[in-house]
Amino acid sequence: MGRLSSAAQSPAAPVSLVWFRIGDLRLRDNPALSAAAKGGSKVLPVFAWCPNEERLKTCAGHRSSGRDWSYEGTTIHALLCNALRELDQSLHHWYQNRLWIVHEDDAERGVASALLDLAAKFGASEIHFNRRHEPAERYREDCLEALCRKAGIATRPHNGFLFRMPEHCPIFLAIEKG
Repeated sequence: MGRLSSAAQSPAAPVSLVWFRIGDLRLRDNPALSAAAKGGSKVLPVFAWCPNEERLKTCAGHRSSGRDWSYEGTTIHALLCNALRELDQSLHHWYQNRLWIVHEDDAERGVASALLDLAAKFGASEIHFNRRHEPAERYREDCLEALCRKAGIATRPHNGFLFRMPEHCPIFLAIEKG
C-alpha cells in the first residue's frame, strides 16, 4: 500500500477521506484504502454511523411491524467497539494514523452529511468507499454522492466485495433485455 499518513498531521497536503463501515473494517485487501493511499494524498480513515438513519432506512416498514432492524443491541453492535479499537491500533501501528469515528444522531442528516462535514473540516478533495449492495447502504451511497457533487468533492466508489457489480452480471443483463 502507498503512503497512508494522517490528515491531521499536515492540513496543507491534499486529503482523501476513506469511509469504513460495519462489515468492512479491514486494512488488508481494502480497495478504497489502497486507492486513497496510492493517490499520494493524506488519508483520513473514518468510521461513520447513524443508528437512527439505519432504523429509518434499513427496513422501511419497521414502524408498522414493530421490528427494529438496526444493528443497535445486536451481537454486531456488541463486537463493534473491539473491532474499531483493533482497526485504530492497526492503523496506528502500521501507518502512524488514527481512525476517526463519527456518530450522527439526526436520521435526516445521516451518515452522508456527517462524512461531508468532516471532509469539509479537513479540506478533503475526495471520499473513497467500498460499494455495498444492501438497499439501505446503496441509499447512503447515493446520498453521499449527491451531497459531494454539490460540494465539489469527488466520490471514489470501489468494488470491495464482489468480482463484478450485480448490475453487470449476465443474468441481470439478460433480464433487462427480456
